[in-house]
Amino acid sequence: MIELFDIWWKWKWQIAIVCILAILTSIIVTLPVIMPPYYASKAEFYPANPSAIDRNTLFSTERENYVAYFGSTDDIDRIISLARSSGLASYIIEKYKLLDVYDIDTTKVKEWKYTVRKEFDDKYSSSKTDRNSIEINILDTDPNRASDMVKDIVTWLDARNMGMIQENKNKTLEELQEKIDAKTAEIEVLSDSATKLSGVKALLIKQRQEGLTEEINNLQKIHSQFEISASNKFSSIYMIENPSPADKKAKPVRWMIVLGTAVISFVALSILAVILELFKKEKTTHA
Repeated sequence: MIELFDIWWKWKWQIAIVCILAILTSIIVTLPVIMPPYYASKAEFYPANPSAIDRNTLFSTERENYVAYFGSTDDIDRIISLARSSGLASYIIEKYKLLDVYDIDTTKVKEWKYTVRKEFDDKYSSSKTDRNSIEINILDTDPNRASDMVKDIVTWLDARNMGMIQENKNKTLEELQEKIDAKTAEIEVLSDSATKLSGVKALLIKQRQEGLTEEINNLQKIHSQFEISASNKFSSIYMIENPSPADKKAKPVRWMIVLGTAVISFVALSILAVILELFKKEKTTHA
């Protein structure tokens, strides 16, 4: 240990000079002109449970029929998938002109679509928290733009998620209407036939018409309930934390870079000094 201290003391000025130069270099490199500061903006929310405005829930007569307000794992996974989709990335890249923001020249960069997407992905993240909420994070050199981007991402996710839910309801409405139309057409056919028949056959047709009429009434009732459910406008997310412009940069953390550079320089040069001194000692011994 004493021998190592002696080596360090012998090389103290060299080590000190290198460390000071490394610190000065790291300070210069982390200047805003060279390494621009990035500001973070975040949103956190829970997905809503689509069943909360489902037909069965809205028109249920059972008081004990409890429906959770927050969505399930499937709802979380669906929104996460949307958050990581190419559609969202393309929307944000185009709206905020990120090619210009990231200084990507399409005439010089052959794979500019890949480049701008990678640049965006490096500064954007979407994840599920341990509380089963969803976090959206953006880094940008402009704190206001970062906040606006997160707001637009959340709005886009809400709209697309609701669109998928509404699409399923609209398909159900179309199928119900097709059934109603088919049964109505069948009644008309039976009505034409009934005028030409009598006795038992006419009675059977009348019973069939009454059965179809009852089925149509039930289908129309269900159709009306689905219409009300589909027209019920609501947000598919519950916000916990709304994005806002940051007043403090997220990176680079200058003191950490400067300290890390100084420590690495000190350790590296100390090891080099020990190796050189041991090499000299070994050479002198064999001389």
